Amino acid sequence: MRAITGIILHHTVTDEHAGPAVIEELHAARGISRPGGYHWLIHRHFEGGPWTVSPMRHESKMGAHDKGQNKGTIGVSI
Repeated sequence: MRAITGIILHHTVTDEHAGPAVIEELHAARGISRPGGYHWLIHRHFEGGPWTVSPMRHESKMGAHDKGQNKGTIGVSI
């Protein structure tokens, strides 16, 4: 397991209902390899619904969420 020294929180340019598939497509369009650059995504499936935490990139793999800051960090987006 790689050493984790921090968690970086992000927000997407999508609405709160954008699930992992939407984020994957947006990242792929920017040249980020699959799975998407974040390790975890927090989102809702529908308006007023419960919040869901979805895994994206395994934590053992370096993320692609914050250029120059990916080593040793976990990327979480909402």
